[in-house]
Amino acid sequence: MPDNDHYLKQELDWLTKTHSDIILFFESGFNDGLWYWDLENPENEWMSPRFWELLGFDPKSKKHLVSEWQDLIFPEDLEKALENFNKHCADENYPYDQIVRYRHSNGSTVWVRCRGLAVRDDSGKPIRLIGAHTDLTALKEAQQAVIESEFKLRSFVNSTDDLITQVDASGNFTFLSSSCQKYFGLSAEDCLNRPALDFVHPEDRQSTHEAFTQWVASAETSFSYVNRQINVSGEVYTMLWTINAIRNDEGEIISFNGIARDVTETEQRKEILARSEALLREVESLADVGGWEVDLRDNSIYWTRQVFEIHELPVETSIASPLEMSFAINFYSQDSQAELEKAMAKLVENGENYDLELQLITAKGNNIWVRTKGRAVYEKGDIIKLTGSIQNISERKRIESHLRETQSLLKKKLSRESVEKKAALHELKLAAEVFKNSLEGIVITNTDAIIIDINQAFTDITGYSRNESIGQHTRILQSDRHDEAFYKRLWDALNSEGAWAGEIWNMRKSGEPYILRLSISAVTDTDGKATHYVAVFRDITEMKASEEHILHQATHDALTGLPNRTLLKDRLDVAFSHAKRSGNKVALLFIDLDDFKKVNDSLGHAHGDNLLRECAKRLKNILREEDTIARMGGDEFLIMMENVHSTEEVVHLSHRITQKMSESFSIGGDDIVVTSSVGIALHPQDGKDPDTLIRNADMAMYRAKQSGKNSFQLFTRSMHQEVRHKLSLENSLRKAIENNEMEVYYQPKIKTSTGKVYGLEALVRWIKPNGQIISPAEFIPLAENIGLIHPLGEQVLKKACIFTRELKQKKGYNLQMSVNLSFNQFQQSRLAESVLDIVSETKIDTHNLELEITESAIMKDIEKTINQLNNLSEAGISLAVDDFGTGYSSLSYLKELPIDVLKIDQSFIRGLPESTKDMKIVTAIQSLAKSFEMQTVAEGVETLEQYRKLKSLGCDALQGFFFSPAIQESNVIDFLNSHQP
Repeated sequence: MPDNDHYLKQELDWLTKTHSDIILFFESGFNDGLWYWDLENPENEWMSPRFWELLGFDPKSKKHLVSEWQDLIFPEDLEKALENFNKHCADENYPYDQIVRYRHSNGSTVWVRCRGLAVRDDSGKPIRLIGAHTDLTALKEAQQAVIESEFKLRSFVNSTDDLITQVDASGNFTFLSSSCQKYFGLSAEDCLNRPALDFVHPEDRQSTHEAFTQWVASAETSFSYVNRQINVSGEVYTMLWTINAIRNDEGEIISFNGIARDVTETEQRKEILARSEALLREVESLADVGGWEVDLRDNSIYWTRQVFEIHELPVETSIASPLEMSFAINFYSQDSQAELEKAMAKLVENGENYDLELQLITAKGNNIWVRTKGRAVYEKGDIIKLTGSIQNISERKRIESHLRETQSLLKKKLSRESVEKKAALHELKLAAEVFKNSLEGIVITNTDAIIIDINQAFTDITGYSRNESIGQHTRILQSDRHDEAFYKRLWDALNSEGAWAGEIWNMRKSGEPYILRLSISAVTDTDGKATHYVAVFRDITEMKASEEHILHQATHDALTGLPNRTLLKDRLDVAFSHAKRSGNKVALLFIDLDDFKKVNDSLGHAHGDNLLRECAKRLKNILREEDTIARMGGDEFLIMMENVHSTEEVVHLSHRITQKMSESFSIGGDDIVVTSSVGIALHPQDGKDPDTLIRNADMAMYRAKQSGKNSFQLFTRSMHQEVRHKLSLENSLRKAIENNEMEVYYQPKIKTSTGKVYGLEALVRWIKPNGQIISPAEFIPLAENIGLIHPLGEQVLKKACIFTRELKQKKGYNLQMSVNLSFNQFQQSRLAESVLDIVSETKIDTHNLELEITESAIMKDIEKTINQLNNLSEAGISLAVDDFGTGYSSLSYLKELPIDVLKIDQSFIRGLPESTKDMKIVTAIQSLAKSFEMQTVAEGVETLEQYRKLKSLGCDALQGFFFSPAIQESNVIDFLNSHQP
């Protein structure tokens, strides 16, 4: 024995003869107690009190004999401990060191490391044994918690439908989430290193580039915009992007992180609104009664409500689907139809506008005259649409006919005396003026504003008949909307300039006010003196209502009628001004419905839209009259509260909102229950401008969701700190990978038939230079999001291969090393070449390497998976399906895959042996594996009962805390020495 061992041996011999205080001296060097066993004199057995306290017993109730622990240790661990004891007694170089489990007095399991040293006589015979206990329970529990956290986070990340990207400073993709397959039609691997603009719709590339460049120059941290993406199949998606700039210590941008959400439906609604507005503007520019549009791409026709009225079709059909061209043409007489078709042909061929007067037969059989105009709409030099107007000119045609008759009569009167001639000429002038403007309301007065003549349009608009009007003063038409000063200015203009034009409010005979566009001109005699006034007017009440409607649509949500973000920001600006004067606060509540997407997915968008309308009504009923509620889009609402005196007011309202919104809604016969998450921000402390206040309220809302949903959260400055923490962690992770600081831990895998270690699973760990341990649940998703999973995965694979070689060459252990591959790694086109390069570089045999990939990752791209796995299998590398049973594998595909091992997910192991359902699942997987000539490995084995049951079911191999957690590389040899294969 070495000198130190010899000295210790002498000390132990002396210890048996001295006072117990000496034992306390030795015990103070250990955390959880000493024990002593006299092999020659069993009555000298002794266990320290600290050991019994560890197991929850009163030391005074124990005799402190070694034999007492045999009733508390797990039977299989006792067997292992006795085996190691015998080996140690037989060979002083064989260490007495193992991890065993004890039953605590409360029934729980206590993990203990038990180490011992035999004291031998001169002949080498062991005569006494002294040892120490170390409590490992907390370590075991912490390791299990880390594994569970990793699983939960991985499940969450895999569920998102949003597109997550990273772009370098040159504009090329360095990372994309799996949803790029939907939006780009390519895998993430195929998109890497390609310019992001390549996937933007060609028509949006210039504007996207300009907006992006302007944002970068502004030095703002984040940026949101909407553009269209087009995939390789030609499908177009409208995406809402949120971009964040990542800068180095010098403030230079090194990359951009982006999240995109599919807002195609929302943008389509905006496009429909814009189309309606454009049509209205075209109609107004042509000064017509009704407007129409022909889309040459599908030959569909759109009519305004007035066009249906001219055709004497029911007004209700004005919102019908697009019409056919033949339907519109058939209303015209045969001659007019030919003339119109000829004009439209010229318009389509060379863009030649037309202005025609045609005869039309209405749906009720009435013959009328219409004036129709048409012009072409171009896009990139091509005619894509025809637009124009149509108006009923039957009345004008009647007046023109009457004018011709009058002119004929006047010619006969020219031969009469000069006075009669002058009178006839004057009458002709008046008649011509009236007839010229007969399509609109016309009134003729004398210089005292007494009505002397009107036309039919006047009666139609005002409600006053000819008999009721003539002889009356024009004041019968006036409303109370204008003061005396207004009318004075009007008459001053007439007297000085001989004309006046503008918009004016009048009142119909019924008392209904209406607005008209009025033009008044003086009729003068040969001396230039005014003798009459002619007023021509047009009722523009509906047009004004349309303008107000368009303005309302621009500032309000189309679905709920609530103010939109634009109007809310305007009101916030006003509220901030009021708050500055009053000293009160302005509160902003950001409300998001929890799990609203499930309603759309399960019940359809119609139910979802109706639910949003009902939510808006319920929220309005909760609020004060002076509060503003707005819809941001999707399932997000904003509430602005003015004149807030205390935070308690806002908290009280938020509590009411979460309570009321959680009550069920009755939608289409279904009872729907949704909850809401509310974020609160206060002006001025949480934001001095609308955008900042909205952003901070949004941030608080997401914190409420993270806290379990159906709750509210006040904005705090610590939320900004979390963002900074994430950026700091990202930079540290980059450096750690660059500096090769990541560590690899190894969890043993046990052959069921022999109970020996046959392999190890490599698991990456990150311990920072300052000793801080970063959970894999935190840094692995981060590495995937920022495009570092590939270099990290290569580091882990290389370290694991090097360690495999060292175990074989230096220690004689020929083990199989299992390494996990993420889905992103598996999408590399050169995966097999990359793996084989590392195998060649580290000089290990391919049969010593096993690669694991999850079942769900395999099924994401089955065709590519089969090719990748075949390449690896042909090279001699073992392949395992991790977490089998948790995905959605197709057996038809599974039989085609070169899989060697199915790893049974721990979720099916945890309930054994009590759960009959888990038992059946495990049995089924065993049968499936046997049918396909595959091996099975059960993960997460923690108890003796699970071990025995899995062994009886025929499971080939096991791993889990029952055998060992993942351990450092430096501790692997010690573990293997105690579990020699």
